[in-house]
Order: sequence, then C-alpha cells, then structure tokens
Amino acid sequence: MYIVQAYCVTEPGAGSDVANIRTKAVRKGDEYILNGQKMWITNGGVAHWYFVLARTADDATPSHKALSGFIVDADSPGVVKGKKVIRSVICSRCCASFHSCSSLVWGPGAFIGSV
Repeated sequence: MYIVQAYCVTEPGAGSDVANIRTKAVRKGDEYILNGQKMWITNGGVAHWYFVLARTADDATPSHKALSGFIVDADSPGVVKGKKVIRSVICSRCCASFHSCSSLVWGPGAFIGSV
C-alpha cells in the first residue's frame, strides 16, 4: 500500500505568496485547530496526509515569524476535499478546506516554525 501526501500552501486570494496566507492555526490544549482554504493541491483528492502551512501568530507579526507547518490526516473531521481538476495525465489537483480541523500534534518536533 502506498501512502500519498500532499503539500497545501496555495490559497484563494493569496496564490503561492506565503506572506499573505490566511489559514489560521490556534492552539487549544495539546492540539491546534486549523481554519482556512487551500487550492491547487497536487494529488489532494487521493492524499492520506496533508502538510498544511498556517498562520500561528497575529496579522501584525511578520510572516517569516508567523507561519508553521502541520501534518493533518486527510480523514480528520473538518477536512473537506473539493472538486478534482485534471491538468495533465500525471497529476490531478483539487481544493481542500479546513473547518475547525484538529491537527495531529506528536510533540514539539511535529511542526515547523515558531509557535
């Protein structure tokens, strides 16, 4: 069995400009709650896991200090996979939304960035 992962950075209104990412991750106990939308996710419709880049600080904090990466199980409650868009014969892309979605937190090394 293969495990498929997808990289979720691009957003509506921000594109691939990570400085303008609006997806938020708020700490609640031992978890982070993610809310936001991503788009143009290669193999997003078949992925088992997502790497999601989200803002973990307020909007006044510079982006290079405000963003963290999270590993999210694609079957988590709150993950909504969007419509598949075929762009070539070797990959498909789709959108995904994260609505009050809990990320997996496996300890201090489970995310990238400062929190």
